[in-house]
Amino acid sequence: MNLNFIGQIDEAKAGSRTDKTTGVVTSFTQVTATFESTDKDGYLVKSTENIQLDINELGVMQNAKGKYASFPYTVINSKNGTYVFPSNELKVNVFDKNPFEQRKTS
Repeated sequence: MNLNFIGQIDEAKAGSRTDKTTGVVTSFTQVTATFESTDKDGYLVKSTENIQLDINELGVMQNAKGKYASFPYTVINSKNGTYVFPSNELKVNVFDKNPFEQRKTS
């Protein structure tokens, strides 16, 4: 199953980690994105996520700071639990404005 985290891109930077067993260094793009809305009672709902993407996404994500993006996640249910992680098979979509922004109609 797939789902999406939609939020405003706050920051994008390069990161890396070293595999302790093999010593192999893996580079990635670290994106900080924030979802902000209100619940049915008008209270603020805010969630900030740090998302790791392929290093090739660094330039695109840095240029998209302040814009909104839909980050695809894969959900796997198994007998050992439910696992949620960023999907490498689907594309991150970037929007100039919040796709959930309500427009007033007259």
